[in-house]
Amino acid sequence: LSNNQLTGNIASSPLIHLRSLEILILSKNRLEIPLSFKSFAYHAKLKHFIADSNQAISDNSELDAQAVVFPSLQLEVLVLSNCGLTRYPAFLHLQHNLKYIDLSHNPFKRGFPAWLLENNFQLDTLILRNSCLIGALRLPSFAHAHIRKIDITHNKIEGQIPTNIEAV
Repeated sequence: LSNNQLTGNIASSPLIHLRSLEILILSKNRLEIPLSFKSFAYHAKLKHFIADSNQAISDNSELDAQAVVFPSLQLEVLVLSNCGLTRYPAFLHLQHNLKYIDLSHNPFKRGFPAWLLENNFQLDTLILRNSCLIGALRLPSFAHAHIRKIDITHNKIEGQIPTNIEAV
């Protein structure tokens, strides 16, 4: 469904009833993507959610990751680049199977999310290019066997290169 002019909130679209979906690509539309992802909570087969160049919107339950239970949804690929995100979606704290994450070109104005590396042992690629990241680069203290690429170019990371960078 990418590269169209689709509009509306995906939480109220017929897509939420398609529980057999494994890959959902909604890139480059005019869709509203609620950050709680609660409308996809029971999509156990959904592994790839790609919705770059749309508009992320907040909903009431998005602010508290603990308030939303995701019994089934465990993504492997998440792309929400250029969606106007100003904070990391809370549901990401409950994801543990992510292999590829692209949250680039969003005005976060927050620190580097080391918890994404800590929570996702199979993570291969983390892209946060041009995302207004600020502060020091803090990395997990343990070795991360699968990570091949972390792209944090064009941000405002400051301080020294972490001594444990080889662990990542």
